Amino acid sequence: MELYLNGALIGLRPEAEDVEDAFRELLNGDEGRMLLRRGMRSSLEVLRGEDGSFCVSLEKGDALYGVVMHEALAGEVAKALVEFLAGATPRLVDASHYAYEADCPLCAAMAAQEAKANSSMN
Repeated sequence: MELYLNGALIGLRPEAEDVEDAFRELLNGDEGRMLLRRGMRSSLEVLRGEDGSFCVSLEKGDALYGVVMHEALAGEVAKALVEFLAGATPRLVDASHYAYEADCPLCAAMAAQEAKANSSMN
């Protein structure tokens, strides 16, 4: 596992404390980039924008998943980094963190699909 902060390699075998410290440093800056890389096709990258939001990207094999998160969800971003470090695949989107617009057809379709998926799990 490699840990990068703003393009500089800062750890080859980082511990959870190293990741948390690097994330705090990212939070204290205006903009920045943090990357945890596990091999060639497995990484979790966090970009912090000038508005304080986070763009979180998970690369897993041939797939790339991403989400933009408000700065108020910094704790969730930190949690995802530690989960990835531990070998887990972090869940980047929690339904409690977003809401669908009532007049958006795409949002309505996504909400219906999510409701269907949730009902099949119960």
